[in-house]
Amino acid sequence: MKYILLLTLFTIQILSQDNSIPKIDASSGKIDWYDGDEKRTAHILSGYIAEFTSGNSTIKSFDSKANTVGTSSTMMIHKVSDSSIKSSLSKGLLPSSIASTNKFSHVFSETGDESRLMIPQNVIVKFKKPTNESEARSFLYINHFNVIQVLKFASGNQYVIETAPGIQTLEIANFVRSLEGIASASPDWMKQVSKR
Repeated sequence: MKYILLLTLFTIQILSQDNSIPKIDASSGKIDWYDGDEKRTAHILSGYIAEFTSGNSTIKSFDSKANTVGTSSTMMIHKVSDSSIKSSLSKGLLPSSIASTNKFSHVFSETGDESRLMIPQNVIVKFKKPTNESEARSFLYINHFNVIQVLKFASGNQYVIETAPGIQTLEIANFVRSLEGIASASPDWMKQVSKR
C-alpha cells in the first residue's frame, strides 16, 4: 500500500509538470551542465564531428577533406575542413544534410582545446531520497525516459537513462535535474577515443 501511494504521488506530481525539454542555446559554443551540484561548461569544438557507425564512414560525402582522428568500436571522430560545416558547428548546429542522417554529433572539450575530446551520451540520475529500483524506473518512465543501467552504491542507486549523443544529452540532463525529487542528473561522457 505504501508503494502504491508513493507511486501515485509521483504520478500526480509528474503529470502536473510541463515535460517539454527546453532547448539549449549553443550559439556561444559553450553549454553549461552539472556534475552533482557543480556547474561546469562544455565547449563545442567547431573543427570536429563524431560519427556513430560500426561500418564504413560517410563523412567524405559531406566533407571530402575530413580526417578521422579517433575511433572506437561504434564511433569515429573526424577533423572537418569544410568551412560551412565548421561555421554551423561553432553555432551549436549540425548542418541539415548531416543532421538528417542521425549519425553525427558535436564533439566537446572541458577546456575548449583539443587535448581531450568528449561526447555526451546518456544521463546518470540520482534521487534526493532513497528510492527503490521499481519506483525509480516508474518515475523515469512516466517522464518518457528509459533506464538502461542501474549503478549500485552504498549511498544509493543511480540510474542511467538512454539518450542520443550530443547536445540533446545535455538538454535532457539539465531538464531531469530540475524535476522534483532529483538530486542530480549528469551527462555520461564518452571520453577521448584512441587517436590515430
